Amino acid sequence: MILRFTIALLSIFSISASAQFDTLWLKNGQMLYGEFKSIDIGIMTFDAEVIDDVEVKHYEVATFKATSNFYRMRTLQGGEHFGWVLPGDTGEVVIYDLIDSLEIPLRELAYLTGYEEDFLERWSGLIGAGYSYTRSSDIGRFNFDLNIHYKGETTDLDFTGSAIFTSEDGIFLREREEASFVVNRYVSQKWSVFGLVTYQRNEQLGLLYRYQSGSGMTYSQYITNQMRLALGAGVVYNTEENFEGVDLQSWELPIFTNFRFFKYRDPNISLIFEQSVYVGLTEIGRIRHDGELRLRWEIIDDLSIDIKVYDNYDSQSPSTGQAALDYGIVSGISYSL
Repeated sequence: MILRFTIALLSIFSISASAQFDTLWLKNGQMLYGEFKSIDIGIMTFDAEVIDDVEVKHYEVATFKATSNFYRMRTLQGGEHFGWVLPGDTGEVVIYDLIDSLEIPLRELAYLTGYEEDFLERWSGLIGAGYSYTRSSDIGRFNFDLNIHYKGETTDLDFTGSAIFTSEDGIFLREREEASFVVNRYVSQKWSVFGLVTYQRNEQLGLLYRYQSGSGMTYSQYITNQMRLALGAGVVYNTEENFEGVDLQSWELPIFTNFRFFKYRDPNISLIFEQSVYVGLTEIGRIRHDGELRLRWEIIDDLSIDIKVYDNYDSQSPSTGQAALDYGIVSGISYSL
């Protein structure tokens, strides 16, 4: 035991002495010095000396060394590690956690984040917008999307918002609005607990507003370093009102799934598929469904073309009490912050 502790202590001093810079060895022979920021879904973010932050795809990297911070890591096989990453053979890295080391293929390192990473650099986001106009009917349609994400060691924060506005014969209509704030805290590599607050407005469904709050659990799994699946369930409380001024308070059981696919070889494409089903607990027989399929194609760095297909269904519409369905396709340009 004393011998293992001594070896670990010597390793700390050895790594600390060489930890001024992380190193990234690319397959094209180039070597970058700087500081490793993160790995997620096959993308490595590296703060390179002189040229600042760069994003590198995993298949472009031969190996790397990350010892400037203390890192939290997850592998595709379900392992969770705390420590550093040392270089291995081409296509390999060595995870070192003070006591032991593990050599794995680089593509199996699904997630990495540094504990000492600057707070502001943990934030990322996306903003998008689109507009269409038909002169014959004098109808204009504007859509807007916003996504802000914070990635912590054990806690993620997500704020999303979207809206569709219509202008017809000089009349401005708030056709569809959605916003949500979600706090997700990991209790293990695959399980997390979440809390959420959301807002909805939908003209087609007769919904003036719906405010929702609740919590639950999520199971997340990296299928590959380019695909991720999440399943979850919980309990939510709703306060809603229709356009006739009739309000309703209710409890629901949400069940949702989220699938993400990212392709980083040209063309750079991401596909996000989200489906949520809400089962009424106090409104017996009421079923609601919210779905979205988003395709994003990066045309130049950080600038993408977006196509989104959405649907909203309510078996008991707030305005009529009958089943109602809203769906549509919107497109636009988005910029990654």
